[in-house]
Amino acid sequence: MLPAAVSLRKQGASNGATTAFLISTPESGVDSISITYALLDPIMTVARPVVAFVTAAAAGITENLLGSNNEKTRITPDLSCPVDGCCDGENCAPEEHRNHHTFGEKLSAGMRFAIDDLWEDLAGWFLIGMVLAGLITVLIPPDMFSEYLGAGLPAMLAVAAQDAIVLTF
Repeated sequence: MLPAAVSLRKQGASNGATTAFLISTPESGVDSISITYALLDPIMTVARPVVAFVTAAAAGITENLLGSNNEKTRITPDLSCPVDGCCDGENCAPEEHRNHHTFGEKLSAGMRFAIDDLWEDLAGWFLIGMVLAGLITVLIPPDMFSEYLGAGLPAMLAVAAQDAIVLTF
């Protein structure tokens, strides 16, 4: 989801549109809807994507209205050919360019992006997240929360904070 959001942003999507995408995507996926149906009921299964849409739209509109819209944060879309830069994306017709490259060239460009650009952006954060997850697994005993905090609200908040720390990275 994050690479898709970065790609949307690089192609000129507004901050609000990118924010709405980041909020709605995990809530409206097939996996989250099916697990909602399995664990809850059909009403919640329908409510979840509806609420995801409403909150994502509200967040996107709020970001567009209240967020910073100065020239420094504005991104000029990169419309050039991602395969080999053969055109600038403005002076060539999409119908003509669509058939310009073979499937192998397109696949090679996609793999190059995944291995070079994408991994370069995510590797540091991935490493930090793995180290933190390992430290939490080793340093915090599995029964610590139930033993010291019980099963009430403090235990749930402590576990939520632990998950938030791991998921942030």
